[in-house]
Parts: sequence; C-alpha cells; structure tokens
Amino acid sequence: MQAEDAGDDRSERIRLLADCHAAFGDEQALPTMRLLQQLRADPEAPWADYGPRGEGLTAKKLGELLREYRIESTQMRFPGLGQVKGYYRDVVRRRVAALHARFDHRP
Repeated sequence: MQAEDAGDDRSERIRLLADCHAAFGDEQALPTMRLLQQLRADPEAPWADYGPRGEGLTAKKLGELLREYRIESTQMRFPGLGQVKGYYRDVVRRRVAALHARFDHRP
C-alpha cells in the first residue's frame, strides 16, 4: 500500500510539473499567484481543491513540490505588480524536457 501511495505522489508531482509548463503559455515568467490561478482554473486538474482540507494548492506547497525538481521561485519585477516572487518558464521547460528524456530512455 505504501509503494502505491509513493507512486501516486510521484505521478502527482509529475502532473504538477506538466501543468505548470502548460500554464505559462507564451509568457516568459509568471508571478507565483498568477501561476497558482492558472493551475487552479483547470477543471481537470486536482489543484483547485488540493490539500488535506481541500483549500487548494498554496504558494508554499507549490514551492515545496517544485523544489524536488530544482525549481525555485525568484524575486522578479512585473509591470503593475512591482517586485514579487515568480517562476521562469524556461526553468520549468528544461525540467520537463529532462523528465521526458529520462522516461524515454528507460529499458
């Protein structure tokens, strides 16, 4: 049972990585709160009611989950927002590509 739970957790994190990649669209970077809005807006994804109480994916939990893939938020400047924490699309894209390469080369 624990091995199954670990597999579910792993597939959930991989899903998050893919959903983050898709959330960027044509944007080079997104503020953390905008990325969370995009993730929660997908009715097919689990992020709107994610968490033990169904409160939805939080900025803190997003950071924890993405850190496994060496993706961390960075202070950046956005028009109209000033300096806020956010994520770069290219960092997420590289991690998704590396993950695909690892799974594509499995024996």
